[in-house]
Amino acid sequence: MMRKLLNILAAGGLLTLTALTVQGQSPAPEGHFHGHRMGAGHFGPPLHVLEEYLHLSASQTAAAQTLHQTLRDTVRPLFEQTRALHGQIREALDSATPDAAAIGRLMISSHWIHQQIRATHENYEKGFRALLNPDQVTRYNSFLELRKASRKQGPPSTEGE
Repeated sequence: MMRKLLNILAAGGLLTLTALTVQGQSPAPEGHFHGHRMGAGHFGPPLHVLEEYLHLSASQTAAAQTLHQTLRDTVRPLFEQTRALHGQIREALDSATPDAAAIGRLMISSHWIHQQIRATHENYEKGFRALLNPDQVTRYNSFLELRKASRKQGPPSTEGE
């Protein structure tokens, strides 16, 4: 039963990687992970932007800096582990005889790490929101909605230039 599940997971991973290749998407460049820039330690909006937009007090800013540093210190090694796992998955897929069970195990490990990253971000978000007063929470929610909407639209078009 477990072997069948691993084979199914591996097949799903192969289909996903194949679909990405067909769409012309390449793996994230070095220093990036799923749209996150890793080199500069960027995790979410810069704190100085939130400080200004939300009118954070000095004590709120200091507490937010501590939360942000904890997030960064926790997530960075997880990103590095995931990057290494993705390299192993690519190598396994490129081998002459890919082992579906081994690939499935690597993908499950990657999934567990993604879950840890998600939980870490959720904890950061809860901690950050706990620092805010009700008016700041409302402003923060608006900020996140604007950010989400701008990401959906993508970069400005350069057609006709």
